[in-house]
Amino acid sequence: MKSVLVTGADGIVGKRLIEKLVKEGIVPEVFVRTDREKAFFDSHKVEMIVGSAKDSSLLESLVKGKEAVIHLIGSFAPENGDSLDDVNNMISYNLLNAAQDNGVQKFIYLSAYGASVAVRNPFLVSKGNAEVDIMQGEVPYFILKAAPIYSKETCLGELLQEFVQTKKAQLIGTGKQQIQPIFLDDVIEYLYQALVDPNARQQVLEIGGPDKVSYEELVQLASEVSGQAIQIKKVPSFLKSLLAPVKLKGKLLPEDVVDFYSRDTFISKERADKVIPLTLVSLRDGLKKIL
Repeated sequence: MKSVLVTGADGIVGKRLIEKLVKEGIVPEVFVRTDREKAFFDSHKVEMIVGSAKDSSLLESLVKGKEAVIHLIGSFAPENGDSLDDVNNMISYNLLNAAQDNGVQKFIYLSAYGASVAVRNPFLVSKGNAEVDIMQGEVPYFILKAAPIYSKETCLGELLQEFVQTKKAQLIGTGKQQIQPIFLDDVIEYLYQALVDPNARQQVLEIGGPDKVSYEELVQLASEVSGQAIQIKKVPSFLKSLLAPVKLKGKLLPEDVVDFYSRDTFISKERADKVIPLTLVSLRDGLKKIL
């Protein structure tokens, strides 16, 4: 597919995806809220459209003539008075309707592992509502539900870097929760394959890294890879918001974020390989790239 729209393309995932698409000979059109990354898009000769995702007429014009839409807009902490439902659900709904009206052939959505209308985490509920709308729509879809993504720039990656720099790590709960962090480059490859594989449609695929570890083991591996001893402090889950709110770079992380990263992850690599077979970056090799 050559005629592609990428929304939220100025984020961490979006910029890396643009680099991948351009390298593969696909020059997409990108839709962003501000022009902060204009130099980046200009350097890749990518057309950038700036505007509000609440503008239905603009969405109609964006998807007109497009074969595929890769929808990356989403947030744990919306700005400008928007709610989680506004950003993670209603924008998806409006974009999906525009895609449906204009004959888009594939709608690819990056969601989150654990997203569901049946959980208590408001972020995951908003993503779950978006998934339901997409699956009930008429546009062929492919939904990727990603485990926590790590790179130098993502929340998990920055937390691990801060643990190494401060030589201290605060873990919520027992530290025994199981996690399958997925390296950013692997997420990009999944998105690309979902776009170019004609059989990648009408599916919801959970994706995670090849290694399942506890949070305590993750910190220990970060310590081993970096060569820095890291002191681990465990905080009971029910006390986290009262005694030890989680911070990154001095700023409080939203409780939705803490909850998402504290959840056990159970993702079948075998199931993912049946749909999109990939050789994934090992956790050790990924940490070597970011620490």
